[in-house]
Amino acid sequence: VVVQSTETGTVYLVNTTVTVSNLASITGAAGNQWNSVAISSPSTNTSLSATGLADGTYKAYAVDAAGNLSGASNNSVIVDNTPPTVSSVAITGAEGVQNSFVNAGDNVSVTATFSEAVIVDNSSGNPTITLIVGTDNRTATYASGGDNSTAMVFRYMIQAGDTDSNGISIRADALALNSSTIRDAALNNAILTHSQWSDNYAYIVDNTPPTVSSVAITGATYKQNNFLNADDVVTVKATFNEAFP
Repeated sequence: VVVQSTETGTVYLVNTTVTVSNLASITGAAGNQWNSVAISSPSTNTSLSATGLADGTYKAYAVDAAGNLSGASNNSVIVDNTPPTVSSVAITGAEGVQNSFVNAGDNVSVTATFSEAVIVDNSSGNPTITLIVGTDNRTATYASGGDNSTAMVFRYMIQAGDTDSNGISIRADALALNSSTIRDAALNNAILTHSQWSDNYAYIVDNTPPTVSSVAITGATYKQNNFLNADDVVTVKATFNEAFP
């Protein structure tokens, strides 16, 4: 933090939760609620460290050599040392899903939600989330969000060889940076650990088409002695290896 004073003395950076009435009210507050720097040259930029301060909003106060205390600065400084964390990772949709089934060409969307707004820098690589499709690892790549928002969306296109009768799942801690950064506005790097997303029957992967198990004549109206004639209706049943809508 850069500060100035019109006189030599000391500038204090104080959390706005501290009630300031005199110098003792500042120095008597908890150590993580204020910092100070000596001013040796009036009206000169001087660096005041925010290291060790608790999160919060801070204002500056100047004390001259005679001990006179100024009012609070017009400007304030926000101290944020708390990194964003992952609140949840979930499959949130799929383009092409029908009756809870997805197949080749369908796009699955995965949303990572953070504890606060984050900013993604993917100039050197794209963040990814690893999905479990059957027993195989599949990579969902960053697609949108993370533009000072709490949600990041990743997408994976189902491939022809994919299959998962229990539904797609996500292992714990499957979010990877791949040389990108995910930070809050204060440049705190996000903590990427997260819990798993169990098998989800809303997103079953099935690329195997149904096949005909048998075709048989199962009945006929007005059949007599195994003979049929005009206007009799024959019933034919085709049986498949799986149910379908």
